[in-house]
Amino acid sequence: PKYYVRSDPFYEDVTDHVLIGQAQVHLKCLGYLIGFEESIIITDYEARERGYLEVEVVPLKPDNTPITDEDEEYFIEDPAELVGKQLSYDVKIVGAKGLPSKISQDVYCDFRMYLDEEDERTPGVSSMNPDWGHTKRYCHNPVTEQLISYLSEEPLIVRIWGKQKLERVKSSANLTTRQLKTLNEKEKISQVMKKMAATPGNTDMAVAMRKIDMMLKIINDVRGCVTDAKKAGKTTVKVEELDKILTADNTSFEDVQEIIENEKNNPDSKVCSIQ
Repeated sequence: PKYYVRSDPFYEDVTDHVLIGQAQVHLKCLGYLIGFEESIIITDYEARERGYLEVEVVPLKPDNTPITDEDEEYFIEDPAELVGKQLSYDVKIVGAKGLPSKISQDVYCDFRMYLDEEDERTPGVSSMNPDWGHTKRYCHNPVTEQLISYLSEEPLIVRIWGKQKLERVKSSANLTTRQLKTLNEKEKISQVMKKMAATPGNTDMAVAMRKIDMMLKIINDVRGCVTDAKKAGKTTVKVEELDKILTADNTSFEDVQEIIENEKNNPDSKVCSIQ
């Protein structure tokens, strides 16, 4: 197994972080020096809800104390009034609620504000309801029209990552060949999901994942058919049985079906013999 892991180009450590989902934080209020505290829906690549992200954005006075509703002197009617002045604020990633239990280990989130070249990252917390209490302070001096446009039009994307909660399994040294193959297939699928989830604007995820699920089902069904034949002391598998598996759910496998149809009329065929 050690040699196989090193040589397999599709191998991926199952303890890697996977993307749980992302939340969009709209910053338009900040352009009016108005702070806010929100619980924002976290969605995955299929637009499914995966929990809630708790965020606070706090505009600051020149002395770095929070601007409150009582501070009327800081009230502005148009964000353009900030151009040429200083703008300071805190972005607080308070925590998250209701994350998937299966991906609740070492959970963290990251984001990149405005012109930042690197991601800001919270500490990792193992929980379905992580409390990060992470604050990042920003100061723009002077404010530009580009910044005002960003605050008005661009949401801050916060991504939430976590590791899978691994169940206790047998050591790989004690697994059967079939179990090792199944484990490796799951790792390959995890790699595909991560790569597709990281692709901006990918609208074909559901279709691709459906194809993967269908192919895995076919592989497992064929293995089961072969195993049953071996247990019964047979050295061949009926073509009709494989035909039934390969054509299930209207799956399109034209080339395979053509071979099967040809072999049905060939009594000497050994295409489906078990070696």
